[in-house]
Amino acid sequence: MKKLFIVESPSKAKTISKYLGKDYKVIASFGHLVDLPSSHLGVDILNNFEPEWEFLKGKKKIVQDIIKDLKDIEIVYLATDPDREGEAISFHIHNLINQKNKKFYRIRLKEITSDAVLKSIKEGGSIDLKLVDSQTTRRILDRITGYSFSPILWKFGKNLSAGRVQSPVLRWICEREKEIIQFTKESLFSIEGTFIDKLTSFSINAKYKNDDNKKEFKSNGIKNILKLLNVQPKQEFINLNPGESIVMKVPNSKFTVLEIKEFKKKDYPPPPFITSSLQKTAYQALKFSPTKTMKLAQNLFEGTNSSRGLITYLRTDSTRVIPSAINLALEYISKNIPIPINPLFRSKLKSGKQDAHEAIRPTELNDKSLISNLTNDERKLYDLIKNRYLTSFLAPHEKKILQGILTDGKNNFEFRLEASIHNGFKDFANISVQNDQFPNWKIGTEVQCKEVKLHCRESSPPSRYKESGIIDKMEKTGIGRPSTFASTLETLYKRNYILQKKGELLPTPLGETINQEINGRFSELISDEFSSTMERELDLISVGKKDGIGFLREIYDKIQISLKTKVVKKTEEKQCPLCKEGYLKQKLSREKKVYWLCSKFPYCEHAEYANQA
Repeated sequence: MKKLFIVESPSKAKTISKYLGKDYKVIASFGHLVDLPSSHLGVDILNNFEPEWEFLKGKKKIVQDIIKDLKDIEIVYLATDPDREGEAISFHIHNLINQKNKKFYRIRLKEITSDAVLKSIKEGGSIDLKLVDSQTTRRILDRITGYSFSPILWKFGKNLSAGRVQSPVLRWICEREKEIIQFTKESLFSIEGTFIDKLTSFSINAKYKNDDNKKEFKSNGIKNILKLLNVQPKQEFINLNPGESIVMKVPNSKFTVLEIKEFKKKDYPPPPFITSSLQKTAYQALKFSPTKTMKLAQNLFEGTNSSRGLITYLRTDSTRVIPSAINLALEYISKNIPIPINPLFRSKLKSGKQDAHEAIRPTELNDKSLISNLTNDERKLYDLIKNRYLTSFLAPHEKKILQGILTDGKNNFEFRLEASIHNGFKDFANISVQNDQFPNWKIGTEVQCKEVKLHCRESSPPSRYKESGIIDKMEKTGIGRPSTFASTLETLYKRNYILQKKGELLPTPLGETINQEINGRFSELISDEFSSTMERELDLISVGKKDGIGFLREIYDKIQISLKTKVVKKTEEKQCPLCKEGYLKQKLSREKKVYWLCSKFPYCEHAEYANQA
């Protein structure tokens, strides 16, 4: 009996074909076969948002080739990726090649190993139409929002776009840049005291804090504190440069312990990677962009340069690990890592996330030959995934903490000391631990203030986002999905809305113009709350708890209301004297100079400073 096994990528097909006998033919669909048309909307709004599917370029021939292969086939296994997109691909393949005398089974591979493939064949089931409905709804939603938003932008140039995910992300980057430009620096002061127990010669540093728990103060506030301490700086502290300090003696140096408390705390190891945490950590540790990380992870999942898949599915927001994998990990640790195991392995699922997959983990821990042919970057990412996975099983770092307050009746200084009891996972992860000596103090113990040090620093504006920061915010706000984090940034780069400078993300003038235009008309539809709500609604559709058509109708009606809303320009806006089409927008340079820029920039390059306007 001949059987056809269909996956998405040729490298995955090559790996899987090694596990199956001559009765199987393994082929690739090369991703989606159909999509909405590129030339027009392709959605019949009046007919319950019925989509119009058409073949993607080159995909009609692939379908024709699959149909030819069906002549000698009795069973077809649809083994596309185990997520919404993969479910939709299998659905469309089934509809395009369906023949009455063939049996179709949907299988979902969470890892590409011999055992996993053979087991999935035995457990073959049917296509999950609820997942398909969710993916179709998402695709239609993106199409109608894109087609509604984008025409408003065409006056600024060709091939410009906006959408329910990319527009909120662009807004974040533009808002952060505005905060940085408008930020006014100021000097902030803090006081650190050195205290000595004369009976034991124990010395400790403590930070001044007021009744509101503030530890940094502006110049007026610090003057009052210095008066309370009855100290005079040897030089005018207001002339201190950032990073400089002044050391001063305290006339009334007698302090006592007002509060003191010792307690224990455990720092647990981080859980195994999910998509977002892998992208963030790979950027921080390896300087890999999200796009590069996902490409390398795809290779590891498919076993591109190995005889099997080396990691589980890479698009996941669950930290769950199956029991059999936990047992293998614990066995490996007991033989290879001389650190106690955490008896309460924690792999919790975050609220609002779907538990369709496991965490990202290695599929094999012992066979080093499997990774011998990996590229240098693949090996780095694999090691990162493996070490994080093993770390998650190790014992927590246990420490004791001593914190307290020293007072002279008017002024309070706070101290905190730490000492490690068991280093736990931090030894394996090469993370240093704090080991302070603790004094034998109690409430009322007298200490002497040897000196105080006045520190000055300059306040800093918020940092620009890095790619890892954007991904972190997308995950926390619930905007987008693991599969869209990297592609969203790629779209913003491609449209010339943002650029990267020394690892930081900046909006281009075009990006700022597009953000202003979209926010002026669709502010509600690209708000964080609304965008994350849409993601949750799509999750409900995927489990059959919400109707996709009704959801689309709700969103479509809101878009139509926004399109009818006229954007009123401010009366002080002046027409651009160069192109006569745009209007002058007031902006602030990084040197804090006011200037005006044409709203059609970069297609009109007119700009003028305040003394020219």
